[in-house]
Amino acid sequence: MADAPAPDPADNQPPGYVPPKVWTWDKASGGQFANINRPVSGATHDTPLPVGLFIPFERAWSAVKEFMETEGALPKSIEWVANRDLPPNTFPDP
Repeated sequence: MADAPAPDPADNQPPGYVPPKVWTWDKASGGQFANINRPVSGATHDTPLPVGLFIPFERAWSAVKEFMETEGALPKSIEWVANRDLPPNTFPDP
């Protein structure tokens, strides 16, 4: 069975809709529980995130399957990066 192509997120939006670069929540929609279920979509701040540390879903899923099939060995289908090879402050302490 062939894997189905990933759905296009644009298919879930009205025609011509362009999401804002940085999303802000203007106000609660009202009701008793309005503040506990705040919707979040996309970037909520302007801080740049690390680039190049992630892989596409299809490759990641393939690596997960490989990991499971080899009883926990690191998958060879993706390139692994050692902590020492990351730029400084890639993952700053909280």
